[in-house]
Amino acid sequence: MNEKKDYYSYRSGTKKKNIGIGDLCYLLKGLYEKSDKKGYFRIEFGIYDFNHYYEGKKGIPMEEDIMLTFPGREIWPINIWYAVYDEATCFDLIEYFYNHVCRYYPGRSISEDDYTYARDKFRADVNRILSKYKDSKYELMPNGEIYVQIKDKLKNIVLNRPKSKDNESINNKIEHANHKFLHHSSTIEDKKDAINNLADVLEFLRLEVKLHLLSKDESRLFEIANTFSFRHHNKNQRTDYDEDAWLEWIFYCYQNTINTLIKITEKNL
Repeated sequence: MNEKKDYYSYRSGTKKKNIGIGDLCYLLKGLYEKSDKKGYFRIEFGIYDFNHYYEGKKGIPMEEDIMLTFPGREIWPINIWYAVYDEATCFDLIEYFYNHVCRYYPGRSISEDDYTYARDKFRADVNRILSKYKDSKYELMPNGEIYVQIKDKLKNIVLNRPKSKDNESINNKIEHANHKFLHHSSTIEDKKDAINNLADVLEFLRLEVKLHLLSKDESRLFEIANTFSFRHHNKNQRTDYDEDAWLEWIFYCYQNTINTLIKITEKNL
């Protein structure tokens, strides 16, 4: 039987389709409990059995690790405190659970595939919930961080970007820039810092820019960041622009340019 895309009240606009923070936290509690029943946290945190604690990789139970990871916050146990979580706490726990889930089979050794399997399943479940939250703009990414949802046409630029084979500092700078720009808690200043990081990578790759881009294109590329009031400050910089829209455009422009240069450079090595 095919499920209806929308029921009457949603089609008619008489009921909202999205959930609020209270429902999100309740659904996260249910997702945690389902994962826990499957034993997905045993490998990391062990288990109590007949009043005896069998250690996991962490060497301490989850409740103690949460106290150390999020000190001074009323978080655990989740079945008591979930009702008072704010968005930041809920998102923190989503990322925390994702980082520690692992498929468990009694008497069998664990491989990296077991972590991957459990994380993929947990991520799919979380994103199904997040797709109904508020304006549906959040997504748990494969790196375990919640980002503002990336438009489908732009995902490939970030998620499948090429990596430099001989310069790990470039990879680290790009990863840091992606985190600062795309993370759900990013501010306008974070986004400007992220673009500055990408501009620094382009400065480092200037030789490749000179080799593979026309000189006119090269100068305009750096002119963008210098003109829109967040790189080198001067009196000619512009401040009368829609920051969110322009910063997003510049971010993906720089990111895609770096990807292209890395591809060309690696190909010609």
